[in-house]
Amino acid sequence: MIGKKENANKQFLSVATASTGGTYYPMGVGLANVWSTHLKDRGIQVTGQSSAGSIENIYLMQQNEAQLSILQSLLAVEAYEGVRNFEGKPEKNLRSISMLWPNVEHFVLMNDKVKTGTLDDIRATSFSVGPQASGTEQSTIIILKGVNLTKKEITPEYLGYGDTVSAMRDGRLDGGALPAGVPASAVTDMYASGVNAKLLEVTDKQLDDINHIANSWFRFEIPAIPTLAKQKK
Repeated sequence: MIGKKENANKQFLSVATASTGGTYYPMGVGLANVWSTHLKDRGIQVTGQSSAGSIENIYLMQQNEAQLSILQSLLAVEAYEGVRNFEGKPEKNLRSISMLWPNVEHFVLMNDKVKTGTLDDIRATSFSVGPQASGTEQSTIIILKGVNLTKKEITPEYLGYGDTVSAMRDGRLDGGALPAGVPASAVTDMYASGVNAKLLEVTDKQLDDINHIANSWFRFEIPAIPTLAKQKK
């Protein structure tokens, strides 16, 4: 009976994140633990939950299935302004608490498919654009559009981070988009497990063309990391 009374006085909050192989999930779980510890005296308990990513996170908050979420800035702005994926449905109640980290767009491709070492090499490959309705899928579509590619020019797969690396390791996939904070666990796992793949670069022209569609990206240089030793540049 005491336990039921304590639960009745508690407020349970959920933080929507993304798939477990990226940065959102461990960060969301970590934040939830910190909040639960520091807000315990107020009867607030927070948990992190995996999801398909930013778009689903916004819907989860709209349905009150999550009260907090980690979002790609691209999708957060789209939702607030009611454009693209949220055309005509602006979510003006959306509020930002803080920027957490630069979300680096890791585009990886098997070495035998690499020609120029840039995003142009994705053409005519089997490529994971991320889970359907995820922020990864939406940002990848815009980036591909910026280099004159659509899903018609590739064989698209809709995999999470861990599944993308597993499929590449097994020879079932040429590459994929793995946007995450550095170091991304899926990328370090890819190299640590011996997958012969390369991180693709973005030329200045490609970056300009991508930002012409959605002005959300800036150049980021990944620092030297031991687990990326196979990648010289």
